[in-house]
Amino acid sequence: MYLTPVPSQEKIEDYYTLKKYYPHILGNYFIEKFELAITKELKILSNMLPGKILDVGCGSGKIIAVLEKLGWDVYGIDLSSRAIENAKKRGLKKVYVGELTNFHFPKKYFDVVLMRHVIEHIHNPNDYLSHINKILKDDGLLIISVPNINSREFKIFREYWYQLDVPRHLHFFNIHTLSKLLSNNKFNVINKYEDYRPFFSLSRSLVNLVNGYLCSSEKRKHKFKILIDNPIFHLIMLLLFFYLHLDTSIIVIAKKV
Repeated sequence: MYLTPVPSQEKIEDYYTLKKYYPHILGNYFIEKFELAITKELKILSNMLPGKILDVGCGSGKIIAVLEKLGWDVYGIDLSSRAIENAKKRGLKKVYVGELTNFHFPKKYFDVVLMRHVIEHIHNPNDYLSHINKILKDDGLLIISVPNINSREFKIFREYWYQLDVPRHLHFFNIHTLSKLLSNNKFNVINKYEDYRPFFSLSRSLVNLVNGYLCSSEKRKHKFKILIDNPIFHLIMLLLFFYLHLDTSIIVIAKKV
């Protein structure tokens, strides 16, 4: 599935400069620590021998900041200058603003490329994956996560699902379509997982549902926003995720072939 009509590259960039776009943010300390603790990609990488890693769409750098402490040689890129400013506030040095395909990293340079919720934003995913294949070492790994259009959460919220994120999300994947895209670009899927994003998925989907269907007044919407910004509410959402076993995303580990 894909968005139509597709906004131009110039138009879409306006949506990444919005102050409310959350990857910019150096978030609530306790929420960030808790989210890092349940980030599956981080668990996967912490069990690997450290090497050279590129985080495409690194946001404020919270993942690679942890990886650097674990001995990884970390690089990050993001379209948002504000996100990179915040990444530098974490002490990260090799973080840059721009499109992956505009950077000229040496061939076979990285052991791992990480793409968390990025490929769905890209106008031409094939160009990105071809570029990644070139800069990965032989047998290098691509760890990629995307919202799952077949997820139970989508089936509940439908058009109010937060992970639709129109117009920033241009493509919508399930495990079959993502695996096919990777295979077409010389990657072999070696593992796949279901995942969840409780802090920015279920809670925000509820906001969309309430705003679009239940709340008729701005006053009610404001009161509900105050509620969902409360860390206790996020904890309740996390427990609800576990109880209902609501998946949001899929994570795929693919090897360069």
